Amino acid sequence: EVLKDDATRLPYHRYGILEPSQAVLVLTGRGIDNDTGTEELLRLMGYHRAGESLSQQERLLLLATDLVEKLRPVVEGRVSKHAFYEIIAAECDRLKKLPLGAQIIRCVGRAYKHAGQRHLRSMKN
Repeated sequence: EVLKDDATRLPYHRYGILEPSQAVLVLTGRGIDNDTGTEELLRLMGYHRAGESLSQQERLLLLATDLVEKLRPVVEGRVSKHAFYEIIAAECDRLKKLPLGAQIIRCVGRAYKHAGQRHLRSMKN
């Protein structure tokens, strides 16, 4: 089953990793038991629970749901844009201090930036 999915085949062949919790252990040298910071980083990558193996489509759905819920207070007018920027900046400052946090935030930010640019280009056409 691992070899059927492109998302799991590469980590398996390269590192022998089958699930996200193993990747965290390899990369940080520690597990994610009761480590809320590491769990938040995993959630940024689309993994909600350690040991949970999801398809790419399920991960995308979870990421989209998280993004909608994060933006909901601004869209509904319960939080000002300025306050939202401060909240996000504080969250990023906290997460970037975690092992591999800065790299993960940079990677996720780059992915959202490129996806947003593609969407805007498609709207112009």
